[in-house]
Amino acid sequence: MNSEYKPDNQFIRPDFMTRNQFRQHCYLSRNILGEFYRQCCLIENIVLNTDTFSPDLQEHVECEKKLIVPGWKNYVKEANIAFKEYYYRIVEAMETLGVESEAVFLSDLFDKRQEVTTFLYRDLFRQFQNTFAQQSAGKNDYQKILLTSAWYAICFERSTLLRYHYKQRPLLGLPFMISKELIKLAYYINLNEAITTPVLTFLTQEDQTNNTIRFPYDDCIILSTKFILYWMEKFQENFFKTIELANIFVRIDQNPETSLQLFLGEHIKNVFDSIAVENSFEKDKDYGYQDIFWLIDEFFRHLHYLCNDVNTNIIESKFEQIFMLPYALYASRFIGHIGSFMNENFDEKQNMTKVDFIDATFKYINQLFKDIVQRRERLDYSFRFSILDKHLLGSFSIDDDDDDEIKWQILVGGLKDIHVFKQSNNDSEKFFRKNSRTKKEFGWNLKKYNVDFLQINGKGLKPSISLLKLYMGHQRFYKNIFSKLSFRFSY
Repeated sequence: MNSEYKPDNQFIRPDFMTRNQFRQHCYLSRNILGEFYRQCCLIENIVLNTDTFSPDLQEHVECEKKLIVPGWKNYVKEANIAFKEYYYRIVEAMETLGVESEAVFLSDLFDKRQEVTTFLYRDLFRQFQNTFAQQSAGKNDYQKILLTSAWYAICFERSTLLRYHYKQRPLLGLPFMISKELIKLAYYINLNEAITTPVLTFLTQEDQTNNTIRFPYDDCIILSTKFILYWMEKFQENFFKTIELANIFVRIDQNPETSLQLFLGEHIKNVFDSIAVENSFEKDKDYGYQDIFWLIDEFFRHLHYLCNDVNTNIIESKFEQIFMLPYALYASRFIGHIGSFMNENFDEKQNMTKVDFIDATFKYINQLFKDIVQRRERLDYSFRFSILDKHLLGSFSIDDDDDDEIKWQILVGGLKDIHVFKQSNNDSEKFFRKNSRTKKEFGWNLKKYNVDFLQINGKGLKPSISLLKLYMGHQRFYKNIFSKLSFRFSY
């Protein structure tokens, strides 16, 4: 190949050909490979960054009680031996590979994958499968069930001991080393349990003397909505750093302008109502605080599932879902946490009033974010990429327009310090004729063929950066979403 055309370190490649999606400069490919790659990157970064935004569990770690079989303590000695060995082995493996958390290691999804990774991963599983085989030798099937339950229970028994934590997180993965035995345990429980636990706790005749806090159906839905809106405001305040939702007004296409907070509040309320109806909530019944927290957890799951439907939401112009996506990137890590404070000193909370309960929930949500901020490490990462799509060339202002940057922060969240540079093809032919044998400037392969492009630089949270790239690289985003939105801000 002629040396003039050979790729070098000043060569901008399509994003799906890069090894590191954050460190290497690339342009967003407009073909199907690019779209598929960016969707995969989004899901990958949600998984890789889960622990970063997970509230601190410590004593709030809860096990699946069904998996704790009576009699498991007969094998607590064997479980302790296995757990201690697991702790040392998995910490050693994570330190060797530079993996941030147990969940990332066990999911086998992490950056900088080394050649030794596969060996360490398989060797760890093989060792504990052999350990279980040795401990279960000569035991009957029921005794093996108890041993498996002991391996599961011991992780939660030790979860409050800081010496068995890794980067402030308890290690709970021991039973997953013997996944086949864990499946047998679950099968045994399903086979032998005739009792099903009701999801709802609505008021019955027997409950009339119970002092537990009760709420009518409508109050359940409204309170759940308020708690989620407050949760979103805490994200805005601590991580997104944009204007408060109450001060943002949006116009969608030709529709009247409305407050973004009211717009999303109505959508959230409708989602809660749908979840409740689908799960047999009755509108003439009263419900306990547990049902409110259950609804909130289901809403977080709903948000998490939105991350798999980004393409559909863009194509079908589903603006409510688009506005919720910045929060959906992190929602799964809050499942089971909003209501966990009610497990502390439970007896003292039996006489709590409704007003006290509401106030305590708001305070606890605020405390969750304080804990995340206090123990967070590096959250913001630098990014740089280019866009070639002619429509999107106009979707970023290249002057000092703060409103334009805020608009993208509303759609993506978690971005800051965005800078845009327009790379024009002016005089590019002259440049290459004159400098064909000298060091080429960055992006020469695009400039050589008179391709205009915008270079986007900035910092942000990894999942948010992935969402930005997915939007910017989607062929229908500008037409279906961006061009139909206008915002007004009340400072």
